[in-house]
Amino acid sequence: MVLDQAGFAPIFLGSFLAVAGAVNSLSAKENWEKIQRDYADTLVTNYYIWPAVQVANFYFIPLNYRYEQVTLHPPPAGPAPS
Repeated sequence: MVLDQAGFAPIFLGSFLAVAGAVNSLSAKENWEKIQRDYADTLVTNYYIWPAVQVANFYFIPLNYRYEQVTLHPPPAGPAPS
């Protein structure tokens, strides 16, 4: 979980915000400004939510249901789009 949160989350969230901006037809400048504005809040929100979800997943969800719990009920990705 530490490796996921320390290594994967920062890279994934930055990539996700970049792709979301591109899909929403933002210019490169607008996309970069949105990433700079939203990245820190999104990462902090991730750090508040995902560790609790993972602890619940490892301790309370039987092994054969863990995949469904994470894929069917993901927590919000960050701040609401503006």
